[in-house]
Order: sequence, then C-alpha cells, then structure tokens
Amino acid sequence: MQSAKFGIVLRVRDLTKCRAFYRDVLDLGNPVIDSNFQCVFAIGGNSSLCLQMENSAEPLPHGTGRMTLVLIPEDAESIAERLETGGWTVQKQTAGTPGSGVLECRDPEENLFYIQYP
Repeated sequence: MQSAKFGIVLRVRDLTKCRAFYRDVLDLGNPVIDSNFQCVFAIGGNSSLCLQMENSAEPLPHGTGRMTLVLIPEDAESIAERLETGGWTVQKQTAGTPGSGVLECRDPEENLFYIQYP
C-alpha cells in the first residue's frame, strides 16, 4: 500500500487569532502556506492542519463528537503551561502510568482538541 497524505481542515472566523494560537501556543511552528484566507501547518509525516477562513454570516456547525484533533508533541508540559498562563481552559485527564495522560482543550473558536503526553 502506498503512503497517503491527509489533512484536517478547521473552518474559523478569526484566522489571525487562530493562526497565532496554533503557531505560538501549540508550538506548530510557522505555516507552510499562509494567506489571508487560510494557513496550513505541517504536523508530521504526510499530515497537515489547515485553518480556513469562513466568511459566511451563517453559524458554523458545532463540531463536538464528529472529529477531534489529537496532538502528540514532544514537550506537552510546556504547551500545557502556555495554555494555562494564556487563560485557555485545560482539563487534565490522567490515564495509564503516572505522568501520562491527555489534556482536553479548546481553541479560540471552541474547537475541541486533545494533547496526549507519555
């Protein structure tokens, strides 16, 4: 089987705020594509996260329960610290061996995501 590329698209209202959050708070680095209507982060291997500006006056559909982003960074503790000092809501859910677990978080537009740490 050939390796496939895949991407996740999150539609957002405030691209500037969300770009800064994913770049600086979640430490995804600079986007590989960055424009006034979308930015794309390389998130490892053949994967990408695209933040796409939604200009419609209609409300965005609520995404809870359909698809959730899970990040597994090398330094989850420093990301958790930036989230908490930045005033973002973080709910720690410990599972498995001591020191391992999952952080449940929401981005500036209330998109649910998890940070898994060893």
